[in-house]
Amino acid sequence: MIGQRLLMMIGVLFGVTLITFAISHIVPGDPAQMMAGPRAGAQAVAELRAQLGLDRPLYVQYLSFLGDLLQGDLGTSVVTRRPVLPELLSYFPATVELMLVSLAASVVLGVALGVAAAVYADRWPDHLLRLFAITGVSAPRFVTALLLMLFFYGQLNLLPGGGRLDPALTPPPTVTGMLLIDSLLAGDLVAFGDAALHLALPTLTLAVSTAGGFMRLTRTAMLEALGEDYIRTARAMGLRRSTIILRHALRNALLPLVTVVGMAVGGLLFGSVVVETIFAWPGAGSYVLAATFALDFPVIMGFTVVVSVVYVVTNLIVDLLYLLVDPRIRGVA
Repeated sequence: MIGQRLLMMIGVLFGVTLITFAISHIVPGDPAQMMAGPRAGAQAVAELRAQLGLDRPLYVQYLSFLGDLLQGDLGTSVVTRRPVLPELLSYFPATVELMLVSLAASVVLGVALGVAAAVYADRWPDHLLRLFAITGVSAPRFVTALLLMLFFYGQLNLLPGGGRLDPALTPPPTVTGMLLIDSLLAGDLVAFGDAALHLALPTLTLAVSTAGGFMRLTRTAMLEALGEDYIRTARAMGLRRSTIILRHALRNALLPLVTVVGMAVGGLLFGSVVVETIFAWPGAGSYVLAATFALDFPVIMGFTVVVSVVYVVTNLIVDLLYLLVDPRIRGVA
């Protein structure tokens, strides 16, 4: 089973590189012309294209990219002229920190609301919570981000509007690149509190859009669990309602959520591009967006490949964990 998943993972990554390469070269524009400037002559632009390897046939460029990729080389940025992988990894801790906090908030919020919706099924709390879920999933993230910023930063002035840390504060020594962890390791509670405040709005933006899916799945699984025979037996034995819901029904209802959490990782990483830009979050998302405007193909493809690898590996780990937590499917797998 693991061997089949690994083969599928390789096929997915190959497809991702091929599609990304094709799309990045279909986009109108010439990176050599952009780098040379509007006043550059045709000869200068042609020489620059030759230096960047953009004058070669597309299939040659793609094969060259694959060959470098197998050696762990994501290429060189067209704009900064520096290797893409070290640059990308320097921005990645901020994105990973935002993704992990948002994922945790999404799971907690989605599960809590899903349980509440199932307990009050087909009553007004259930209808209200389902409306929240639909709105959160349907609303574009940039709209959610702007509304939250307008309310919490513009009107109430309760939360910072952007950045990772107040400029007046000294950042903690870099260990992981994630400010929450680094500030705790340094014992700097002031920096930890300020970093948490700066995380609030981008986290809430991503959590609102992701928690809706978790809530609907939890509600459906809880309704199914609450109708099982063992739940009726527990009620007949006189167990408390909270014990039946939290210890018996919820435990089994959470099993399907395991696979969805793995899928949410990719959505949060790719979705961070817009959120990081709006909140001036110095992560990989804002880095690749700037590269997109500059038609920096190596950075665009490098970001896509790295995120795709993280997404595929996460789903492989989740599938293996699902086999461990649910013995019913071990024989099938």
